[in-house]
Amino acid sequence: MAKLMHTGSVKDFYVIEEPTDRSFGKGYLYFKQRPDGTGPISIFDLKERFPFGIKGKDKAIYDEAVHFFELMKENGIPTHYLGKAGDRKILVYVAHIPPKDRWEEWVRERKTEPFLVPIEVIISNIVTPVASLHRRLRTGKAKPEKYGLTRPPKRYETIVLPEPAVTTSTKLEETDVYRDDLFDVLGLTEEKRKELIDLAMKANDIARRDAAEVGLDLADGKFEFIMGPEGNLYICDTFATSDENRFLAETRDGRKVDLSKQFLRNLYTITGYKEKLIAAQDSGLPFEKWPVPEHLDEKTLRVVEKAYSVVHQELCRKYMGLNLLDVATEVQDTLDRFKEKYRRDETGERI
Repeated sequence: MAKLMHTGSVKDFYVIEEPTDRSFGKGYLYFKQRPDGTGPISIFDLKERFPFGIKGKDKAIYDEAVHFFELMKENGIPTHYLGKAGDRKILVYVAHIPPKDRWEEWVRERKTEPFLVPIEVIISNIVTPVASLHRRLRTGKAKPEKYGLTRPPKRYETIVLPEPAVTTSTKLEETDVYRDDLFDVLGLTEEKRKELIDLAMKANDIARRDAAEVGLDLADGKFEFIMGPEGNLYICDTFATSDENRFLAETRDGRKVDLSKQFLRNLYTITGYKEKLIAAQDSGLPFEKWPVPEHLDEKTLRVVEKAYSVVHQELCRKYMGLNLLDVATEVQDTLDRFKEKYRRDETGERI
């Protein structure tokens, strides 16, 4: 019988067969639905406290995940994907997971393989004003020269990087931690470091070219890894979906707009909800006391549904009667309407 190992906002992870010291186990990822049949929302880590879901989102994320797993398989990129396992289920290899309270020591002293490598690699192709890299460049926490730039970006400037940029963080902390010393901490050899980064860069290039074929720009995304038997690296978890990556599309007036879950995050930043949430978190309020997001009006909710659906349509080549240019323009018009009403921009700054 399958055992629930981890529950997230949009998917759960079940183990069917435990890994051994020298071999993978097996399990599956299950893409969740809310009781009303909509797909759950993952922004702000609110899980079930979000007051509504998005129609068709669960199927969209599932199909996109399968699409990119299959695409990587066709191109010889190793992943933990084993195939579809039924309705909204993906069968995967399972590895040992380092304990959160001592993951550094556990990995350095590891006696077992396979295991989850506690490094998340973020690949940035395009830096938008809402991206964390944009913020770190503007505040001096990241150096422009490291990314092939001669200066930090301006407040509303979107930059296409000369070459994809790599940032590493770990998910085994209470919050995402960006660290340049992660490879040293984990005791990975120079050869393994290069192999891991090369694997992420190749996967990014494949996903980027695939999205470009249908008019979508892959701005950035993340990759996670497991170390398999005999020390082989595999990409794990889902990637290049609307929930993990930022996909941009062009509007009728030539602007670029985000059609991924960043669109939702932008809306709630403009309304001021994100600011209220951060204040509650900083004050030490427990999760159940955090403010609940206000429900979107029906007109806006339909645009959000279209944004998810058109990316689903384009990436998976499943025609649903939507026009990418029209939907992108609707998304931009919605953002402009919200900014005029609330007098804030997508970064939360007053305008």
